[in-house]
Amino acid sequence: MKKGFRIKLAAVLAAVCMAAVPCSAQAFGLKKVSEAQNTEDSFYFQSGDVKIEMDAEAAPVIAGLGTVTKPVCEVDSCAYQGKDRLYTYDGIEVSTNQVKGKERIASLLVRGNGLATPEGLKIGSKEAEIVKLYGNTTPEFGIYRYQKGNAELSIYTTAGVVDEIEYLVIVK
Repeated sequence: MKKGFRIKLAAVLAAVCMAAVPCSAQAFGLKKVSEAQNTEDSFYFQSGDVKIEMDAEAAPVIAGLGTVTKPVCEVDSCAYQGKDRLYTYDGIEVSTNQVKGKERIASLLVRGNGLATPEGLKIGSKEAEIVKLYGNTTPEFGIYRYQKGNAELSIYTTAGVVDEIEYLVIVK
């Protein structure tokens, strides 16, 4: 294989992986964020016995979630030293990055039917359920955003119905 072709192939693969890594609504300049009415310290997601918290060490989470459904996507981090990784499971995607030599949870995207947040929100829920569970806020472009502790919860809707639920670490 020629060197030029390998470089182009590597660039294409890196672009594909980065396109698959979720980014927050903040990246698009969306500003409205509401504090949730729950009393927990931070938002988290529960998958079976695995509690997934933002900025937690990734190894126990990755081990607890089991076998990935797609190959792990790995790229050099543009924010930290080391690699950013995307793990895909049935209905969820977990993004990690290296912080001070440890792989940590950066985000979680919920897309699967039948999966629910600890508060009870799931794909297919109506907007009224979002407000009931998390409080009133003004969505921008169908995105409801809430912050609690070190996590941002972004709830994506189309025509008044939840499409995706995303948890993001808040870097302070």
